[in-house]
Amino acid sequence: MSKQVNCINELYSGLSKEKISNHMTGSDRSLIYHLNKSQKKFRNPAEELQFCFLEYKDESLPTQKEIEYMTDQAYIYSDITPLPMLSNFVDRITDITVKANRKVHTPNDSKFHKVERYLKDSIETIGQLNSKPIMGYVPDFRYYFDKLIKIYADSGINTFYFDAHLSNPITLQGSLRAFMRELSKQGILEKSFIHLTNPGIGRGIKDSSVIPAKDILGFGFGIDSLGVKHMRPVFNMKVLENMKKTPITVPDCLVKNHTATSRHRIRVKSRSFIPTIPE
Repeated sequence: MSKQVNCINELYSGLSKEKISNHMTGSDRSLIYHLNKSQKKFRNPAEELQFCFLEYKDESLPTQKEIEYMTDQAYIYSDITPLPMLSNFVDRITDITVKANRKVHTPNDSKFHKVERYLKDSIETIGQLNSKPIMGYVPDFRYYFDKLIKIYADSGINTFYFDAHLSNPITLQGSLRAFMRELSKQGILEKSFIHLTNPGIGRGIKDSSVIPAKDILGFGFGIDSLGVKHMRPVFNMKVLENMKKTPITVPDCLVKNHTATSRHRIRVKSRSFIPTIPE
């Protein structure tokens, strides 16, 4: 990474099949307006890198036209083009059974092969008219790390974003280590750059105005830059119903230091790095 870069900015938007269709037919331009507006708030090309993360929200996999639309927008609004992420990734590549009222996920190779095809199609689509590096999408599902990294290594990709899915780096230590081991097997670990997005920052301590910044600890576990949280927390519906019936009083001590705990920028570890552009 260039010594001039002192900040990384993230743009994000979730897209449904209907929303993409409306944009492609010209009846909706809200995504473009949103990205342009967000970009104007912090764009400084001389000193900042910009990543545009788009998330496909439908349960099906994107069609080729949808891939083309998403990768075009990611390319235009990024210095390094991230492959669009897939919502509910684990559900897409596993068989789900319920035991003792809990979901049990069993890897399904046939389902994963379809996701492999999606990733390869996305890389190929970007490569048809490309002058930028590509950023590989890595969800937290270590069972298929070996296959994922081989796809990226074979495509000449050495920049990655790891979707923490609201977990903090302390929780992800094992997954991050497994991911970096696969990079090492492919001989690209020392040449790679790893960005962590959707991190959890840790829970607030009762009767304290200090929030443990567990996300920052990720720099000690191998990540090179730290993004922000785009996902909404998932709540237990029974708990939500009880909360509606019982008013909650928030102590002043949890909110009095509000600005000190907010995160507007993304912290970047000092590191020399040259992203490669796939041929």
